This record gives sequence, C-alpha cells and structure tokens, in this order.
Amino acid sequence: VELWDGEDWNVFEMAEEKEPRPQKAMLHVYTPSAWKYRVDWTVARWKGNAWRTVIVEYDAEERTMLLVPGDYRIETANRLPGGTVLGSRVEISLSEDEVRQVWLEKQQASSEELLTDYDLPDVVMQPLETTEQTTLYTLVQNRPGLFLWLEPGAEPTEHLLNELMEYRDIFAAENIGVYGLLAEHADSMQPTLRRAQELVPELQLYTADFDLEMEAAARRMYLEPGKLPLVLIADTKRRGRFGEAGYFVGLGKLLQELIPLV
Repeated sequence: VELWDGEDWNVFEMAEEKEPRPQKAMLHVYTPSAWKYRVDWTVARWKGNAWRTVIVEYDAEERTMLLVPGDYRIETANRLPGGTVLGSRVEISLSEDEVRQVWLEKQQASSEELLTDYDLPDVVMQPLETTEQTTLYTLVQNRPGLFLWLEPGAEPTEHLLNELMEYRDIFAAENIGVYGLLAEHADSMQPTLRRAQELVPELQLYTADFDLEMEAAARRMYLEPGKLPLVLIADTKRRGRFGEAGYFVGLGKLLQELIPLV
C-alpha cells in the first residue's frame, strides 16, 4: 500500500499484530480402518445457535484431530442398500489442552432392513453343459435365485466360495436357486469352484456377459459396476432384494440370514 504525502508516494507498512497462541484440544478417534471422515463419521461444533461440521484434517495414521475447546457432537452413519441411513450420536465437551479418546461404532441394521426392492434387468446366460440359453427372468419364475458373478482364482471370489461352502446348509433348507456366472467356460475348472460344486450341489454354473449386462444389473442395485464378485438375490417378482459388489467377511453368514426372508 502506498500513501500520497502531497509530494510523493510512500510505501505504508502496517505493524504486524502477533496472533495469540490458539487454544487447542486433541481428540483421538478410534474407528475401523476403512472408515472415512465426513463419509462414515463427522464431528460438529456448537456455535451458539447451531451445530457446524468441523472442517479440519483428520490424521488417520495417528487417529487424531486437533480442535479448539468447545462442545462437540460426533455422529456415525450406516448407509443401507435401500437408501436408509442409520445414525448414532455422542456429545462431548473439550477444555483447553484436554486429550480425549472416543471409540465409534455404527448402529447395526436388522436383516430385514438390509433388503431392497429394485426392478432388475434381464440377464442372458448359458448352462455349461448345453448350447441353449436361459435368462434370469426365466430362472426366478417359480423360486427366488442367488446369482453370483464369479472370478474363480481371484482372492475376493475365493473368500466368497469358502463362505458359501461353510454356510451351505441354507441352500438345501430353502427353496432357492444358486447360480454361478462365469466369463469363460474354462473358469469352471478352477479347484476352489470345483470343490464348491461338490459341497454345494445346488450351485449351477453358467457363462454370461460380464460387460453390459453385468454392469446393468450392478447399476440397478446401486452397486459399483465391474467389481467382483457380484452377488444378487432376486425374488419371483424379478426384484432385486439384496446385492453386494466385492466381498466382506461375514457375507456368507449374511446370505444365510437373508435368504429365508425373500
């Protein structure tokens, strides 16, 4: 900034005001490693008339967040396949130089709350032993179906097949078709898949399009297209009642709980 003194322009220098040392408190937040701040959980500070989300960096490695003293609300969100969000909340007060630890958990959904109700596109598939094609709509005319787009030999699919073998009794107890969809006929020779066929006689293998039709089915269930294995439960009304793209520990047990409800 320059000021005119009547004869010339002179540089005007403002005296620097030293900012006082900000008050700080430290929050240690313990969550599952896959959780993300502002997706799975958020922190809001009371500003006198409303709660305002805290926009600060969360050090995931150290599990720490530096905050100013005040009143805070910590919320978690469990987003269900049908669009419902189950939330939980805890409120705390932080004083200057305080170090606080919190352990977060999400509100758990019941099996019924995990069911969806989406219209499904038809999917063409071909049994390994014949040249005649069939479709998803045809296979669910008289009973629900569990459809599994598999990548035999790849780790996520291997985990899923192992869990299906562990919880195989549900397929004999319930009137549901179990259909394994493969990109290539040769995939049926993979050892884990062959063992699954032996232990789960209800598992029937087909080849299918792993591009457009699989992508359409995933998108209709609001799942990530192209992520394998793709798991889908369809009822006799051609509705998608549950879907999962990828794998998580306990998926086989969850299927065991959901299948009787379809």
